[in-house]
This record gives sequence, structure tokens and C-alpha cells, in this order.
Amino acid sequence: MITIILWVTLIAGFLYFSLAVSYSWAFVHIKRKRSFKKRTVSVIVACRNEDETLPRLLTILANQSYPKELYEVIIANDDSDDKSQEILQEFSDRFEFISYFNVADRELAISPKKNALSQAINRSKGEIILLTDADCFPRKTWIESMMQAFTDDVSMIAGYSSTEIDWKKASFVQKFEHIDLLCLYIGLSGGFALGKQFTAVGQNLAYTRAAYDKVGGFTKINHIISGDDCNFMQLLRKAGMKIRFNFDFDSFVKTKPIDSWKNLFNQHSRWFSNLKLMFGANTEFFLILTGLFIFYVGIVVTLFIDWRFFLVALSLKFIGELQMFYFAYPVFKAHRRLIWFYPVWMVIQTIFNILTIFIGQFNIFVWHGKKQKIAKRNSNEVFDNR
Repeated sequence: MITIILWVTLIAGFLYFSLAVSYSWAFVHIKRKRSFKKRTVSVIVACRNEDETLPRLLTILANQSYPKELYEVIIANDDSDDKSQEILQEFSDRFEFISYFNVADRELAISPKKNALSQAINRSKGEIILLTDADCFPRKTWIESMMQAFTDDVSMIAGYSSTEIDWKKASFVQKFEHIDLLCLYIGLSGGFALGKQFTAVGQNLAYTRAAYDKVGGFTKINHIISGDDCNFMQLLRKAGMKIRFNFDFDSFVKTKPIDSWKNLFNQHSRWFSNLKLMFGANTEFFLILTGLFIFYVGIVVTLFIDWRFFLVALSLKFIGELQMFYFAYPVFKAHRRLIWFYPVWMVIQTIFNILTIFIGQFNIFVWHGKKQKIAKRNSNEVFDNR
């Protein structure tokens, strides 16, 4: 049994290393396609108690480089009890292309965010639906750059986001989150560069209204509290639609950093809760995530069984990731000083991911004020393309 554990860990390690090498190659050979066709855009944001960040976000959205007559901003005020509505009213009075509404039936929805987004999309008029969160800060070229990524054959564009921190003043958990989010995007964007669509993040995401309507919006995934981004993307992928990643710096978005380990743990548990659905949605992605979990567990176990196997496994992870980071950092304009934090991140991340992947399968997390509830529907039923 011990021998099996040791060799399974090494096999998983070599597969992980091979994946890192392929990602490194992909980042050097990224292919960018651009379209300068002007399209109408509806920027959709779901907001709940975000009075600290809303003024800055709305100011940015009001001053985009994209023609004002071609885009609208719709904010779904999801039962905020702070000053969010006052701020929204102020901006809607000042700018005719900015509007907001108060979300209905929040208490009846399993997924409050999808409930808010679907109501906003139903009110929208744009050919393209462009999404970000209320605590995010796009660049003034955001809409323009995201629209240029939409060639006629593309139905969805996934974009990049990073936490906005002052490295010298940031707390330890914020530094960890910053490099961890970068690593997440290296993983998902590297997949896109290889022609694989594994996941997407709603902080920076766009899709055509036609694609949204074709799959029935969020209807098939409304029983899941999260997944308005990653699970919705799988619906489009399973329907045969083309999805790309936008590597253009002008499309990058900043987001507010997390404030505690508890919230970070809750966030990652929510992300990994979608793993079980990936078996039917994207089997390749499911196998990769399962392999990562086995590898991480194996690294910890080999530490107590055979230090030689442990060093080999750890070296495969260390060298593979450093190589991948080296080629990915310039793409995302990340500062190379982050590499000095990498050894600390690597140790914590290994344990952190083991726990959050495991806990995530039991849906033990809270999101938008609600605990996860999921109906008894298997992933093949959800992603059956009908």
C-alpha cells in the first residue's frame, strides 16, 4: 500500500510537471485575434452593500473610452441596506446610460446572484453582456478591449483580474490571495492558450445575448448557489460555442482584496464545490483537478513515509510552477518580486487546497448571505445540451 502511494504521487507529479511545461509553451505562443466591429454593450453588475466601492466603479464606467451611445450600465441592487441605493440614484441622475433597479424575490432564490443578474439581463438591450463585480475596478479601456476580442465566431470572452494591493502595506493573507489569484488565472488562461476552456471568473466576463438566450440563461444551473461564471461557461462550451480569453492589458480588472483567512477559505471552498459537476460538464478539467488533489495529498503523505519521494514530488511542483510563472508573469504584467513570496505560498497553498477541495464537496460555505443548497440533479442532467 505504501509503495502504491509513493508511485501514484510521483506519477501525478510528473503529469503536473508536464502540464506546467505545456502551459509555459502556450504562453510564449499566444494567438490574439481582434475585431474592430462596434457592438452595443450592456454592462451588468449585481450589487449588495457595496457603498465603499460603488462610487469609484461607477465613475470608471461613466468614463469608458467606448462610444457612450453604444453602451449602457445596469446595476442590480440586491437588497442593500447601506448607502448603495443613494449612490446609484445619484449616478443614474447624472448619466442617462446608467440605471439601477431593486432586485425582486431575493428570498425565494437559491442563487441570489444569478437571480439578480438574470433580472438585469432581461432589462438589457445590448448585443453583448459584459459583467464585473461591484468591488472591481476596470481600466477605462475595458469595454473597448473586451469588444475587440469578439470576432464574429466567438460567443464568450473570459478576462483577467487581480487584487489591488500595496505590497508593502498588505497583510499576509492579502499577499497570499494576490499570488494565489494570479496562479488561478495562469491555470485557466493557460488552458485557453492550449485551446481548452476549463473555467472563468465573473469579475471580468462577457458573452453574446444570443448565446445567453440559446442555452436558456441560468435556468439549468439555478439550483446551484454559485456558478454564474464557470458553470454557465460550461453550458456554452457543451453547446459548441467558441470561447476565448482576452490577454490584452487594456482589458484587465482590479478587485478589492479579501480581509481574512475565513473569507478566503469560504471563497475557495465555493469555487471547488463545482468540482463534482465538472465530471459531466468537462471531464478533462475534472480529471486535472482530481489529479491535483491526489498530488497535493501525496506530497504531504510522502513527507511521513519516504523523504526521498517527498523531495522528488516537491521538486516537480517547485520547478514546474517556477517555469510556468516565468513565462506567464510578463503576460499579466505581474511584478517579479512576487517570486520571492512563492516558496511561502507554495507550502501554505498545498495544505490550503487540500482542505478547500475536500470541504468544497460538502457545500459548506456561505455566499451572498446564503448557505449552499443544491437540488438532486446530476451533472449529466444539467449539462445534457438539451
